Amino acid sequence: MEINLRDISAESGIKYTIDKIGYIRADIDNLPSFLRRGRFQVIAPKGLSEERLHSFSQGGVTPPGQIIELDKGYMRPVVTLFRELADFIKSNHENMKLYSYDFMYDEEDKDCFDWSYIIINGNIFFFNETKFMDIDTVADFIDGTGYPQCFLMFCTGDDGEKCYSEIQDIIYSSKFIITGIYDGESYMIWSRGAS
Repeated sequence: MEINLRDISAESGIKYTIDKIGYIRADIDNLPSFLRRGRFQVIAPKGLSEERLHSFSQGGVTPPGQIIELDKGYMRPVVTLFRELADFIKSNHENMKLYSYDFMYDEEDKDCFDWSYIIINGNIFFFNETKFMDIDTVADFIDGTGYPQCFLMFCTGDDGEKCYSEIQDIIYSSKFIITGIYDGESYMIWSRGAS
């Protein structure tokens, strides 16, 4: 399956991204105008129709995986394009800070976290820096943080030891805002200033 980055309209990207950011209970008045100053792209299989390209909530764009036998039945996992997202992140900036939101956890679960994290307004954000990560570790971080259907990641530049205390600070510092699309099979990428 050949994969590529495809541009999508700002309007459809803005609407979907704002819906995803709503998961973190961020009420930011000028978010649409901020997002219009960037470019929206999706990681998608080559040849996907324009109509299907914009059906962000609907899965089935990647082929199903092999059937796996379980103790009580079978399952067929879906191919997710987290490796392609890791390639995008590593190829665009050598040193970025990644903040991946995970709605499934709260502060009480912190003993079971495999990654560093910060808490902002009660939201858990797993945190890592790409300068300390090879491509496989970036892929593991993407795959291991955030629920695929609700995936939300903010990628900031190297901002030193800056400590974020408000969600809008992370949003407005982001070079990329990445959301899960196609029922968790792939990703939409907003790139700052690349419109």
